[in-house]
Amino acid sequence: MSIMLKQVNQMFLVRLFGLGLLALAGIVQAQDFPDAEAQNEIKAQLLELAVANFNGAYAGMYDSLINSENTPSYGEKLMEGYGYIRAFREMSADLKWSDRQYLKFPAVKKADFPKYREEYQHLLDTDRLTDFLISERPPVPRYESYRAALLGLLGQDNEKKLLPYEFEVLKPGAEGENVNILRQNLKTLGYLDAILPDEGVFDADTEEAVRNYQKARGLTADGIAGYQTYETMFRKRDQEAVNIARTMIRMADPVLTAGGEYIFVNVPDMNLHVYRDGKSVLNSRVIVGRKDRQTPLFTSVLSNVVLNPTWTAPPTILKKDYAPRLLRDRGYLAKHGLTLYDSEGYAADPAWLSDAQIKKGLPGYRIVQSSGSKNALGLYKFNFPNTDAVYLHSTNSPGNFQRVTRALSSGCVRVEKSKELAEYVLRDTSYSPERIAAIIKKGKMQWAPVSHRIPVYVAYLTAFIGQNGEIYQYPDVYGIDGAGKVPALVSKHFAGQEGN
Repeated sequence: MSIMLKQVNQMFLVRLFGLGLLALAGIVQAQDFPDAEAQNEIKAQLLELAVANFNGAYAGMYDSLINSENTPSYGEKLMEGYGYIRAFREMSADLKWSDRQYLKFPAVKKADFPKYREEYQHLLDTDRLTDFLISERPPVPRYESYRAALLGLLGQDNEKKLLPYEFEVLKPGAEGENVNILRQNLKTLGYLDAILPDEGVFDADTEEAVRNYQKARGLTADGIAGYQTYETMFRKRDQEAVNIARTMIRMADPVLTAGGEYIFVNVPDMNLHVYRDGKSVLNSRVIVGRKDRQTPLFTSVLSNVVLNPTWTAPPTILKKDYAPRLLRDRGYLAKHGLTLYDSEGYAADPAWLSDAQIKKGLPGYRIVQSSGSKNALGLYKFNFPNTDAVYLHSTNSPGNFQRVTRALSSGCVRVEKSKELAEYVLRDTSYSPERIAAIIKKGKMQWAPVSHRIPVYVAYLTAFIGQNGEIYQYPDVYGIDGAGKVPALVSKHFAGQEGN
């Protein structure tokens, strides 16, 4: 770094912090002092890791860095903060997608810090620190929007300026004081005109305001203030900030920012999107695994679509669902279009089974459902390699897609727009929509390979920023995140900043 630039840095410090930092300039001169943009980038990236609150070391480092401002140790703390960021980026770069979703990260290795110290100094000496730090931002679509949203949330009071009420389902036609409170809250949030009188009636204006609020928050826009709407309205700022920070970590995958094509299922949102060139080109409601049979979080590549699939009961369903029913009624399978096969592939009569065999979970047997409209998989199945034997598929119970909470399956993901998804992923193959329809009509199972690589992501994002710039917050359906709390070592630095 040139002598003139060093002098400019020192003048910047004096102008920013006062003459008392002349000593600081002398102390840190050996390592040089990063410019304001680099300082802010270190603080911002460290803050994101700290707020995610999966390891207290990041909050401790952030607190130490901020507390060192205006002190001779500030330059050293900036270097340490850089080391924490680099250590995290390196050790998480090759982490499995599933571990990233569950926030299973190795601890920071202080033994690596001398390497980062040398790297930091070299970047300073070659005037490349700021550019390098920007390149270290996680590969997340709309990353800068997430950062702005996080800082905005941290600058808010943790308690929303809303009037509380004891939960009850409020819908068109409801009356009472709780309706008035709901209306006042909708006015505070900007979804209902403040000049409208509150007469204790859930009228058409209230319904429209609730719908608009639900749309903006990623909820089913049914105009009914049920529990999810209630919970979202009164969710604490801490939880929303942690959700945003964790999404910034969970979504860090280069494929998602490369502008290619991929299928993305977000379990808390209970929706599927197909993205191409950074835009959603197909979206669908989905049904995900219930809490005791959770949909696994992983990434894979779509390999084929099965038209008119048969269904083989997975071992868990065979043992937990069908075995108890067979104990009560050996004719249960025949009544529901299911066939029992032995280990050699021959059809077996359930009447031959002993109670002991059934109680053990039918070892050596398979239960298979033939193709057709009554099949549990519906008419379409989307296969991709994974160790959990799960897949996307349609269903013979489409009414469940209308439910607000759709954590109902045994682990696989049911897709409402499965026909549209099949036509989309097979669009550049010999399987035209007309050919697909003809095969479906015949009712015979057929495998249709996809022609190019389409990644599939199953994620756990409790917050998401859409293409419209809206921030959506979703319920923690599996309890993975728990009561999200911004670490006190971070919160204290943002206290009293609301409105600034």
